[in-house]
Amino acid sequence: MDNQLETLRHSVSQMQQELEARLDAQSVRSEALYSRLEALIMANRTIVQNTPRRQPGETDVVGGHPYVPKPKLEPPKCDGSVPLRWLYKVKEYFDFYATPPDERLRCVALMLEGSAADWFRWRMTNRMISDWDDFVAKFKLRFDPLLFVDYFGQLAKLRQRGSVMEYQEEFEKLLQHITGASEDILISVFHAGLKHHLQQELSMLKPTTLSESFTMARELEAKHSALLQSVHSRPYSTGAGGTKGPVQGLRAATTAPLLPTPTTTPQLAEPYSGREISQGC
Repeated sequence: MDNQLETLRHSVSQMQQELEARLDAQSVRSEALYSRLEALIMANRTIVQNTPRRQPGETDVVGGHPYVPKPKLEPPKCDGSVPLRWLYKVKEYFDFYATPPDERLRCVALMLEGSAADWFRWRMTNRMISDWDDFVAKFKLRFDPLLFVDYFGQLAKLRQRGSVMEYQEEFEKLLQHITGASEDILISVFHAGLKHHLQQELSMLKPTTLSESFTMARELEAKHSALLQSVHSRPYSTGAGGTKGPVQGLRAATTAPLLPTPTTTPQLAEPYSGREISQGC
């Protein structure tokens, strides 16, 4: 019994000594950490005190150039109704903020709404989208109804029905889907769809860019409209009584008789005498 108590006392004493040793070591480490933290605080205060204060309107300088913070832009939303327009906007958004491709899918989850959000969630849950390029291709397949349309063929068949501006808007709507066509070809296609009288005058002006063709075609249309309006509004020449008459300076037309008109002399017009009548009897 005494041996057991002695053993127990020895164990407790040994544990107490180990605990005190650990506490001493912890205390030493804590003092070292406090010393380092105090040194960092003092160094930071020195840097702040030695840094010149920024004047109003002054910006930071990074790499020798003034740093201008980027404005906060709202991320573009999409429910699948205008897929190509949204893909263009979201690409510009990611390029503006230099978002790496491996982080874009996480951002897209906050931009999609409605059926597009449901489709994306199902694809991501089942690991059916590998990266950003794969998402763009599958997003077009799902939501772009005109993915396999021959846009250049539609552009070549497009004709001006109303004003030049209406024709230009339809032309540009198809043009956004076309890549690789030279500007000379696009100029020829645009000219071919204009009304005939505009084609002729525009070909004589010989525009060198598509933008010049748009502008010149609108100017020619405005000129023709003004000319037609001035012709229709020109007044007729009227007589003194307010009735329409021939224009001053023109001679009135005369109509020649179909048969010759006999001339009557005074001798032929004199009546016969009674004597001449009796002799004849």
